[in-house]
Amino acid sequence: MKKRTYYLILLITGILFFKGITGFALTGACVLISPQFTTLTIYQSVNLTLVQENYLVGLKQGECYIQFDLPEKTDSSSVSLRIIGHPDKVKVEESTFIPSVGKILWKVKSSQSLQEQIEVTYFIKGISWQVYYDLELNQNKDRALYLYGWVSIENKSGKDFTKAKIRLAAGKPHLAEKRERKVLQKGKDIKALKIIENAAIPEIQKKAVAEYYIYQIKGERELKDEEKAHLNLFICRNLSCELTYTFDFTGEGEFPSVSYIFNNNQQFPLPAGYLTGWIVSEEGTKMELLGRGRMDYTSPGKEAKIIIGKEEGLKIERKLVSFSRDNLEFSSRKILTEYTEQEKYELCIKNFLKKESKVKVIERITGEWMLINSTIPIKKRQANSIEFELTLPPEEKICFSYTIKKIIRLR
Repeated sequence: MKKRTYYLILLITGILFFKGITGFALTGACVLISPQFTTLTIYQSVNLTLVQENYLVGLKQGECYIQFDLPEKTDSSSVSLRIIGHPDKVKVEESTFIPSVGKILWKVKSSQSLQEQIEVTYFIKGISWQVYYDLELNQNKDRALYLYGWVSIENKSGKDFTKAKIRLAAGKPHLAEKRERKVLQKGKDIKALKIIENAAIPEIQKKAVAEYYIYQIKGERELKDEEKAHLNLFICRNLSCELTYTFDFTGEGEFPSVSYIFNNNQQFPLPAGYLTGWIVSEEGTKMELLGRGRMDYTSPGKEAKIIIGKEEGLKIERKLVSFSRDNLEFSSRKILTEYTEQEKYELCIKNFLKKESKVKVIERITGEWMLINSTIPIKKRQANSIEFELTLPPEEKICFSYTIKKIIRLR
């Protein structure tokens, strides 16, 4: 698709006719104006980018028109014009959208001739960002972590951006409802809708501090259509972490997932992203690939958990050692309505590794139930699960058991 050139035109003198719109004409001549700078706020959770473009225009005293050509993937209802320099002297009186040619016209009135700073704001689709992490683990230094975050920004909006300040928004924004706009269409008489002067920026609000954060990229960047930009985001040094193996049991012979857990001691949240983990020598050379995984969004002061692959040096065996069905209840018609089931499970974990290993075991339990007993303490209990935690010596095997009672209601 042939790229369009986007610009603002200030209509001052002469006559301008729009192709494809019969009988629509404005008195004025065209002055081409390019944006001085642009700010992009890219929302990760929705396919939207807030574009704020600043222009310097020369206005004569009286009424005139400012024309804006909409980029193809723009939400036309989100476009607004804000007077920055002299809001007491320049008023936006009316806004008109012409869909057949993709243009918006603003009728403005200035109390005197002057140079005016204006800002055009709109939402556009097609720009996205994704964070990637390199995690470096030095096992000879108390498992110190180095976390390198970088971002990939992809532009498929159909528009080039130059001198752009880039802001990355993690979290879901609240978007105001679309507003109506005066529309001119061929063969239709649409009533004009006056837009209040200095129309506001489309509404974006935080839902909660923990759910929403803006990452500001330093400097100005060029972001061309159909291109990707790869930029450094941050570095977290000397993070102390804990290695844990987790059996979230789904079948006999399951190998545990490998988790590295650390506290986010930064003053900013860590965005969700894909991760590659490495074992690094004391000289800083990458020696061994730990694996690839994903890290969830983590607020400051919260615990981050990175899951990278499976560990085949640990194995669990789980078996049902006893089962009984009791306390049968029947209706007046001798139909079974309720009973209990008691189940006892034995789990044995073998550590084939030549090192001590911290292991978590999560058992998923559905329905209405109660714990009767367990041979080891329970670390955590929830409505649909129980969690055990134990430490296995090198090349040792540990077995434990627990018993639950389920209440089965048939009515």
